[in-house]
Amino acid sequence: MERSRVTVEYSHLPGQVFEHEAAGIFCETRAVTGGSPNDLRIAPVLEALEHTLEIWRAQGGVATGFPSPVTDYEDEFRLVEPRSVEFDVFPTWLFCSNRACGHLIRAQRVEEIPERRTCKQCRTGVYQQMRYFTVHSCGARADLRIPSCPEHSSGPVAFEDSRSFRTAGFRCLTCRRPLEITFRRCNCGMTWRGPGASAADAVRRPVTVRDSQAYFGHHLTLVSVGGTRLTAALAAPRGVHYALGHYLGAVTDLAGLADEASGRRPKTGQAGQEALQRLRDLQPDLPPDILDQLSAAVNANRGDTPALEATENALTADTFHTARSDRRLMERAFLYAEHAVDDLASISDRLQADGHPTLASRVKDGLTAARDQGLARVSVVRDFPIALIGYGYTREHNQPTRAQLKPLPHYEGDRLPLVAVEARTEGLLIELDPLILWHWCAANGWAAPPPPNAGDPLARAWLLDTTCARDPGEAAQAIRRATHAYSHLLMHALAAHSSYSSNSVSEYLMERQASTLIYVAKYTSFNLGGLATLAEQHLRRWLESAASAAWTCVHDPICLSERGGCHKCLAVAFGCESFNRGLDRGYLVGGGPQNITEGFLFTSGARQSGGTP
Repeated sequence: MERSRVTVEYSHLPGQVFEHEAAGIFCETRAVTGGSPNDLRIAPVLEALEHTLEIWRAQGGVATGFPSPVTDYEDEFRLVEPRSVEFDVFPTWLFCSNRACGHLIRAQRVEEIPERRTCKQCRTGVYQQMRYFTVHSCGARADLRIPSCPEHSSGPVAFEDSRSFRTAGFRCLTCRRPLEITFRRCNCGMTWRGPGASAADAVRRPVTVRDSQAYFGHHLTLVSVGGTRLTAALAAPRGVHYALGHYLGAVTDLAGLADEASGRRPKTGQAGQEALQRLRDLQPDLPPDILDQLSAAVNANRGDTPALEATENALTADTFHTARSDRRLMERAFLYAEHAVDDLASISDRLQADGHPTLASRVKDGLTAARDQGLARVSVVRDFPIALIGYGYTREHNQPTRAQLKPLPHYEGDRLPLVAVEARTEGLLIELDPLILWHWCAANGWAAPPPPNAGDPLARAWLLDTTCARDPGEAAQAIRRATHAYSHLLMHALAAHSSYSSNSVSEYLMERQASTLIYVAKYTSFNLGGLATLAEQHLRRWLESAASAAWTCVHDPICLSERGGCHKCLAVAFGCESFNRGLDRGYLVGGGPQNITEGFLFTSGARQSGGTP
């Protein structure tokens, strides 16, 4: 069976039940077949997967079936770009539609279903597929267990479907008595859950073929930049210096990042530095202006070294330690180094220079609105290389503490499949203002207030040190959650100001840098530039609409006070890497389940109006 690549990623991963429209039956994907992706390589995928599994386990989850660490077992995985789907019939029980008959048969393949589906027993009814089966949070699934009559244990049993599991059931055809459906404990023994499991957790759960809780496909998104050089840059002595320094603004040119990744040592000007220091020792009374000129001349021949040293002096050792294990910090730098990341302020200047003052003014007006809403920078990414990779699944739940994460089902002896879809798309890189975040965290008692003269560079250093700390505190969590909630607000607001809905875009969160990259989730070979047009011509309306939507929800006050967010205000059906976990409008507007004293949007509005947050 052929399917589009995106349809396979979301609806036809191995082990997932779906409806085969042509045959009119429900099936389970047995395997996804296809070729290898063009640009994607297995090494960076396994690095991202290992990081994802570490997060799952750190949150109390269990992941079994994956070799550990996955980065050491490249030969046990295969990347497959989906082109076709192999499937079996599931659920395998079929029953006669004639209520007086209800005859049961099993079919695991399409060819095993009787021709024209005519009942073999009564010859009047037709066979219909049972719509129910059972699952367990360990990942197991099975057909319903057919009960037997206590008086006629070998007698025929019929199924009567009322389209509701509560009233549907089995009946003994000999005495016509209804038979109770029993749900047994799963044979996994719940050993993976540990001592906290209850007796109810051990019982298999009945689900329908369309129940979303029957299967949660787990994906990771990966920015396809840098290739093996990105991995090398993370391991290089000063690779993370470039990534962190670029966010700080100390590093403005990322050309040296490629040399660092390849092991080519850039100019350091060590000899000049040593000579200048000897001169200072010999001539301590040398005029300061002459020393400054000499220092400038020496630094001019030191390449990127002064900027990298400034970066190291601005941040703590813990920040560099954490950055070496966070691919997304480095991915941002490679995006700027290799792809068209175009800051809207630069776009406005170019429009003005090219004789388009009206368009330039519109962009500047949008950037003013962005600052009012607490955003420091909005950039257009015109060639965003993204890969969506299905790697595993859970059943019943998608939370780490409730379900066991397993690799995608595969043939015995086969390599573990990683179903990958690549795209070159467009996106908007949006960064929250670090100085406003600092004031906001101080207003809520999560951090000490910034110095009176604190500017953007110092605030960016504070943000990195806070979010990359070895033991992150409340401020780090608040920054992550505010970034995530703001990202979803922007996704929801797209529908009213563009041709995109919240279901046609996805997010790529860079929470340690308080940034989100919202991109068009269309895995095709081209895009029409709709997001870029939105940012250049309708930025103010989009941002103001998103911010105003944070304050109310049709399900308030329950939504804000008890849940923090719902499908009407924050949650999205697709495009959220964390299945909408942790979303809380309280971090933006105050209140909520965490009883936030002051929301980020309030702090931003107060500072922009000149008030005291």
